[in-house]
Amino acid sequence: MIINRHHIRIKVMQSLYSLLINNDDSKNVEKFMIEGMRDMNQIYCLLLNLITSIKNIALENINLAKNKNFPTDEDKNINLKFINNSVIKIIEDNRINYDDYYSTKINWADNDEFVVLLYRIMLKSDIYSHYMNNKSVSFKEDKDFVLNLFNQYIVQNEKIINLFEDKFIFASSDFAIISDIISNVIERLDDKNKVILNIDTFHHIDFMKNLYRMTVEHGSYYESIINKVAISWDLNRMVSIDLILMKMALTELYNIADIPKKVSLNEYIKISKEYSTPKSKAFINGILDKIFQDNKKELKK
Repeated sequence: MIINRHHIRIKVMQSLYSLLINNDDSKNVEKFMIEGMRDMNQIYCLLLNLITSIKNIALENINLAKNKNFPTDEDKNINLKFINNSVIKIIEDNRINYDDYYSTKINWADNDEFVVLLYRIMLKSDIYSHYMNNKSVSFKEDKDFVLNLFNQYIVQNEKIINLFEDKFIFASSDFAIISDIISNVIERLDDKNKVILNIDTFHHIDFMKNLYRMTVEHGSYYESIINKVAISWDLNRMVSIDLILMKMALTELYNIADIPKKVSLNEYIKISKEYSTPKSKAFINGILDKIFQDNKKELKK
């Protein structure tokens, strides 16, 4: 399980913001939110498979060179370090674990121009040249190369980003989240840990549904609580994301008993730093702390 409740809270926040801005039916928004979780699985699988697809292009080119009618000495003695990369082999060997969500939106075999593009960019890169010219072989070096290839060239490539954004509704936000998750997964690999798991976005599905539904259902009540505390603030002038985050936090404080208060508060302050204004952290912290202090008997401990 790689997806955690922090990621789930972000997805719920985005869905509540969409509900507010588009004035859509809450059930339709929830449906898209759940579909978005499936998309996250597919993006995860596709990005991992993109790494192995680049390796497969390299292998094809090596075989073509070797099978020439008149191969040169260079063709016969090609550097095999990249195609023998131990981390890429782990990704290939673990495909059964993470590739449960086969994507019908993107298939690298049908979009091989993107794979070839990345392969050619890789060949011209300094990280590839340095890696291939280094005669030493180690797991750490293999891992560092794959991380650099992934973080600097694959997920930063505008054509790759645009392809995902064309195919997946929430790719503009999910792509960065999944990229970070894959980087962390690869970073944790070592000689003893050679397992890449499915991200299991549906592990927290009940938490997601409850957080979304209860925030929608009790939203007006939470606004009245916030309004009493934020005396000098007009809710209509309050940053929309801040209001949504505070209502989500109150949902957890009032209704989701398995999460400690401090964990809930810290999570929403953290999210506000990522998605709202520079002043949001202090504002949200002050409002939520005051609400908790004023309603200790009602709120869970």
